[in-house]
Amino acid sequence: MAVNYVRHGSTLPPTPTSICRTQTVRGYRWNNTASGVTASQPCQKPYNRGQTFRTCTDGTWSEPEYSTCRTVAIADINTIYLIQYVCCGTTILTVLLTLFILVFAWRNPGPGTTILEISFGLAIIASNTAFIAGVNNTADELMCKITAVCLHYLPTVTVFHLFAIIFHLATLKVQTSPNSYCCLLFTAWGTPAIIVGLYGYFTTLEEYGNTENCWMVFSIRLFWVYYGTLMAICGLIFISVLGIIYRMKLPGRGPKLGSVIGIVPLFIVFITTIMAWVTGVISVNEYNDGLYITQIVFGTFNFLQGLAYLIVFGVLGSRARKAKGNTQVTELVTIN
Repeated sequence: MAVNYVRHGSTLPPTPTSICRTQTVRGYRWNNTASGVTASQPCQKPYNRGQTFRTCTDGTWSEPEYSTCRTVAIADINTIYLIQYVCCGTTILTVLLTLFILVFAWRNPGPGTTILEISFGLAIIASNTAFIAGVNNTADELMCKITAVCLHYLPTVTVFHLFAIIFHLATLKVQTSPNSYCCLLFTAWGTPAIIVGLYGYFTTLEEYGNTENCWMVFSIRLFWVYYGTLMAICGLIFISVLGIIYRMKLPGRGPKLGSVIGIVPLFIVFITTIMAWVTGVISVNEYNDGLYITQIVFGTFNFLQGLAYLIVFGVLGSRARKAKGNTQVTELVTIN
C-alpha cells in the first residue's frame, strides 16, 4: 500500500541523523522514514474513509493516529453519488438546451456576447463533467491528478466567464472589435490556466487527488488560491457593475443600458454560479458521516446555476434580441 510523506519545517529534503525502521502495527506497514517526516496511508478495513498518520522523531515512531478513520455506509455513499449525479446531469442537460437555443434557434447569431455566452455554457458543462468524474476514486494516480487539476481549473474558468460578460457590457461602446472578444476569451480561459499551472508547478501537484476521490486536498494554502481567486473575481464583477450603473447616468456618452433593475438577471446567474462552486469543494471533501447537507446545498445551487443560464441567456436573451433586432445583447441588462 502506498505511503505518503509530509516534511516539516523545510521544503528541502531532510538530512536526518536517524531513521525510523520499517515496522508493522495493526496490519499497517510503515516503511523506513526519515526523522521529521509524517507518513500517511489510507485507513484499512473496517474503515472505508480517512487516513492514518505516524510521525518519525529522532529515529522513534510515534503512536499511529487513527482519528480521521471512519466508516460510511455503502448506502450512504451511493446516496451522495446519486445526489451529485442527478444534479450535475440536470445542469448539463439544461445548459445543452440553452446552447441549442443560442446556436440553432437564431438564424443569424452575432459575435460578441453570444460567443461569450456559448463559451460560458461550455465551461459549465466541462466543470460538471469533471465533477462527476472526480467524486470517484481511481487506481490510476496520474489520471486522478489530471482530473483534480481540471476540477480546480474549470470552475475558476466558469467564474471568469461571468466577469468577461459583465465587463463586456460595461465597456460595450469601447470594446467592440473582434480583438476585444479574443482578449475576453483569453481572460476567461487563459488566466485560470496560468493560476492553476503556477500553483501546480510550485506544489508539484501534491495537493491534487487524494485517497477518497480525485479532487483537491483541502489545505489552508489551496484555500487562498481557490477561494481567494473567486473572491477577487467577485470584486472585479462588482466594479464592472458599478461601471454599468455609472454609464446609465450618462445617456449622451454611453449606450442605452436601461434601468438598474435590469441587472438583476445577471446578478442571479452570478450568485448561483459562485455559490455552486464554493460549496462544490466542501461537498466533495466532507461527507459529514451520512448528513447530506453540503451535497444538497451544492446540488441545489448547481441546478439553479443551469436554470438561471437557460432563463437569462436562452429565454430572456433571445426575446431581447428579437425585440430589438440586435445581436450584441445590450438588452440583457435592460430586462426588467
